[in-house]
Amino acid sequence: GRVLIPLSKYRECWGFDNSQKMLDGLIQKAPELKHRVSNQDLLSFNYTQGEFDAILCTFSIFTHILTVEEQEKFLYNVKRILKDGGTFIIDVFKPMPLLPSEKFDYSRILPNGDELMRGSRIEPTSLINQINKITKRYVLFRDEKQIDKRIFTEVIRYTYYWEMIHLLEKVGFMIEAQYGDYNMNKIEENSPQMIFVCEKV
Repeated sequence: GRVLIPLSKYRECWGFDNSQKMLDGLIQKAPELKHRVSNQDLLSFNYTQGEFDAILCTFSIFTHILTVEEQEKFLYNVKRILKDGGTFIIDVFKPMPLLPSEKFDYSRILPNGDELMRGSRIEPTSLINQINKITKRYVLFRDEKQIDKRIFTEVIRYTYYWEMIHLLEKVGFMIEAQYGDYNMNKIEENSPQMIFVCEKV
């Protein structure tokens, strides 16, 4: 809902997620979107051909697709449901070297004043296939004392800059712009992301 809810104030929007729990949370926040979201996954989502003017793939979701064949399948399906000349925006994190030890890389203050911090550790599981295991530890603090901790792991496939360009162009997208963050700075060595704005041709 971090993207869909604010965008829906200005445009007609649809979205999907493979987690019904996440969808239920979104509907609780924005019940008017109940009939605009569905439980689908990245490899089998189904909409009408040429249905959308624009499609967004944010928060590096693309990295959860673990083979090149499945990445191409996803991109071809995106192209299928886009109108001719439609816009596709996709972001992926820029590959980084192994983090030798866990470090806190995210922090925010919750509405009740508690502080939520996240620590991440990246472990390579297959260098040939560009597969990493990421362990994320979320710690909740109240009055500078730890009151809760939860640990999650996920497996991702990182994609290099020229590999991403090749994939997009092979499927039939024309890359119109590239950014290293959502402040529209150019992609550089220290950029946290690679963002591609594409047109269906």
